[in-house]
Amino acid sequence: MTADRVVVGVALIVVLAPRGIVAAATASTFSATLVAQGVAGAGAGAERILPATFVVIVATVTLYGLTAFPVARRLGVLRPARSRPLLVGGAPWAVDLGRALGSTC
Repeated sequence: MTADRVVVGVALIVVLAPRGIVAAATASTFSATLVAQGVAGAGAGAERILPATFVVIVATVTLYGLTAFPVARRLGVLRPARSRPLLVGGAPWAVDLGRALGSTC
């Protein structure tokens, strides 16, 4: 793997990295504390912080889902269309899935 490919891969991760878990954890902590202390905002009380955070998380996941393919294409990191998945393990369901995929790929 060349250094250029590593930089491109890191760029893709930076663009599409998940960030919602930190926001959810922070909002959960602060929202519960503010509600317990009876703090109310200007028309939107502290109890609305957590739902608003999850709306933003869902919106960003949707945005990332819609932009992942164009960003990957622009960065040149798309895999070939005929690539096959790698199945790891010897569980019966994995073997059956491998056989099923092998007959259709």
